Amino acid sequence: MALIKMDGFDYANNAELVQAGYYSYGWDFLSSFSASNKRFNGYGINIALTSGSGYGFGFSIPNYSTPTFIFGIAVMLNDTSWGIPRIYCNGNVEHINFRFQNNWLGVYRGETLLYGISTSIVLGQWNYFEFKVTISNTAGVVVVRKNGQVIGEWYNIDTNNGGTDALNGLNFNSARGAIRFDDFYLCDTTGTINNDFLGDVTVVPLAPTANGSVNNFTPSSGSNFQCVDDFTMTEMLLM
Repeated sequence: MALIKMDGFDYANNAELVQAGYYSYGWDFLSSFSASNKRFNGYGINIALTSGSGYGFGFSIPNYSTPTFIFGIAVMLNDTSWGIPRIYCNGNVEHINFRFQNNWLGVYRGETLLYGISTSIVLGQWNYFEFKVTISNTAGVVVVRKNGQVIGEWYNIDTNNGGTDALNGLNFNSARGAIRFDDFYLCDTTGTINNDFLGDVTVVPLAPTANGSVNNFTPSSGSNFQCVDDFTMTEMLLM
């Protein structure tokens, strides 16, 4: 399978996020989708989880499990005075999670701190984090990269928080802090391409501007491309 999922979170509201296969995780659903604080002053929307409540979202992959995930995501930490935002790697339980604080990143198995990484995480600035996680009682792996550089790696450790050595989803939670996410990818180790760290990526939805050389079916109105040229979730699911 290799590349499993990519997302730039260019949604208009929570309803579109649900249509894309995400669910609420935590006490409340998302706070907002924001066009401000763009990465590189560039294109698109990011997800902004505000402080004071446990806003969160997640996804699972039905009928799928693997011991190893590799994923990357752009992170802007905004506030940790109320709580510590985190990302959970899930199987049948929450196995490994990563917790973001100002100039510190914690690696946890459940509620047990395994490792703390001192690294520059300045409030209000984007960083691109990548994680490799293998779930095992004895052969577990955790590798953390920030902006293309390894900032922590551990091998042959216990990463299993109970149950099977499997991963099938991720959860993102503000835990009463405030954090933004953008430009996400998820891989496993199968196949021959896109089966390891991809580096800092930008996920941009592109819409057609004209008909191509092959056009099938009769458009409901206008030209064929005009039926799928707007960034509504209904049209993106048809593209």
